[in-house]
Amino acid sequence: MRNLSFQKKLFIQYSIVVFVIIALSVFVFYRYIVKTTEEEAMKNLKQLTAQASQQVDTFLQGMDHTALQVMGNPRIVEVMEQAQESYSSGNYFNMNSRVAFEVGRNLTAILGPKVSASRISVYNLQGDYVSMGTLEETPSDIERFLHGKEIVTLYDKVTARKGKELILEPHPDFWSDEKDRSVISVFRMIKDIGTGKAYGIVEVQQSYSMLKDHLDFPNLSNVQAYLFSEEGKAIATATDEPGVLSNANLYFSPTEAGILQHRMVNVHGKQEVVILTKSAFSGYTLALVQTRDDLFITKDATVKILFFSALSLILLTALVLYLLSQSLTKPLKQLRVSLNNVSLNRLSIELDQPKQVNEFILLNRAFEAMFRRLNESVSQEIKAHLLAMQSQMNPHFLYNMLAVISASAVESGNDAISTMCYKLSKMLRYVSTLDEQEVTLEDEMTHTHNYLDLMKDRYEEGLEYDIQAVGNQLSSVRIPKLILQPLVENCFQHAFNTVESPWFIGIIVKAEENGWSITVSDRGTGFDEGALANLEKKIADAIVNSNSLNINGWRIGGLGLVNTIVRLKMLYRGDFYYRIEKNGSTGTRVTIGVATR
Repeated sequence: MRNLSFQKKLFIQYSIVVFVIIALSVFVFYRYIVKTTEEEAMKNLKQLTAQASQQVDTFLQGMDHTALQVMGNPRIVEVMEQAQESYSSGNYFNMNSRVAFEVGRNLTAILGPKVSASRISVYNLQGDYVSMGTLEETPSDIERFLHGKEIVTLYDKVTARKGKELILEPHPDFWSDEKDRSVISVFRMIKDIGTGKAYGIVEVQQSYSMLKDHLDFPNLSNVQAYLFSEEGKAIATATDEPGVLSNANLYFSPTEAGILQHRMVNVHGKQEVVILTKSAFSGYTLALVQTRDDLFITKDATVKILFFSALSLILLTALVLYLLSQSLTKPLKQLRVSLNNVSLNRLSIELDQPKQVNEFILLNRAFEAMFRRLNESVSQEIKAHLLAMQSQMNPHFLYNMLAVISASAVESGNDAISTMCYKLSKMLRYVSTLDEQEVTLEDEMTHTHNYLDLMKDRYEEGLEYDIQAVGNQLSSVRIPKLILQPLVENCFQHAFNTVESPWFIGIIVKAEENGWSITVSDRGTGFDEGALANLEKKIADAIVNSNSLNINGWRIGGLGLVNTIVRLKMLYRGDFYYRIEKNGSTGTRVTIGVATR
């Protein structure tokens, strides 16, 4: 990663961020899709179960409605009463064809044009039997059932229902020799409503295939429906495959009427979803079964689309990020190439200018401004170097001449001139020694003392000065050369112009462990607030733009107050401080110093 280019780092970092955002979004959306899809699929299966249960109930209730119409027909009730009281040895309806015809006509009317039942049978325990419907009958099977034990058991079951319907699960047809034919029957007791006396039973039959039609869902993927009796026995399903009903009992679970219950069943390593509901009318439980994979197939397809879309989005975003990073870093590459071509002979850079203003244009402008200042600084440095070279030209000549003058003064007995030459020689040597950029506070005080002694020789009684040293570290604290003399020189240039002598200059130099300070005070003309504000502005401007320093003034006696403060500010930065204030009623006090942290 460290050796990668900035463009690749930018591309990788932003790609990681975008990938994480997309991944988190896809994960959240995936959880939402899975939950929503599964809930919707389960809801649909439950609705289908409720609808199928309602269809089965409607089918059975239609049969029961037909039975109610028969038992409520006064003529049929009257005929069954007559048949029971006749005590004939044979079938009452076979012996009374007119009555049989009349009952058949009533049954036909009840069946109606849509044939609401496959067969309606009316009979009693005495062997009296009449029927109407589309199912074929066999006389021998009719006789066998009417005089067998099965009818007695069946009659007892109908009687035990106390006027309610009896639904008999799918069973072989009692009245036919077609043993492969299965029917479902609904029974009702035929009785006198007033007395409650029973005269026989009515049986309404429908073909088992009609019940299976309500359990078949050809348009749905692998949905199986099973109908269970109240005891939990599987009694009906849409398929005719052998063994299906006998293996369906594992799907059954007791449930309350009208409640949709779901459960998971593991069959041959596959999870199957089972929705159960119990009919309040028949007591039968309907179960719809579908494998989990088939039920949630829409979810799987949606998830695949989601992940494909997410992958496409990641690839598209990666391409966009790559092109974007390439576009963003192109000016930086140009900047790097241009900076590599920068030299003292060519302090400038060249960039393609975009149509719109952006950070790179501002950066280009900043570099151009920096190079302009650098160019000016280099020019100033060259000038300073030339001045330094000029100051070093033949210094021995000046020293030798001062020595000759000093010797002549001694020979003539003028010790004052000799002393002046000595001090001036020391000052020239101090100023012209360029290999020492830092000196001690003690050296700086000695140099300034020489300067004031010479000025004292010049002005004699017109100048008084006092130099005080505070602290015992003057010989160890090092400072930039020529920072005290310009402050003293400033007094002669500005403070004493309009003031009559004698003049006074006071100097206090302090050196402590936590820093140093120099204070120069005079009893000159002082200053007003406007002049001080103007001076502060010059200092602030000079600090911001160091190129404004006057290099041409860097000569003996040419380093002014502003230049001195700016030099120290650039060197010590935040540790440097200065104060310019009035010294009593007249005069000025200037303090500079460094407070170490």
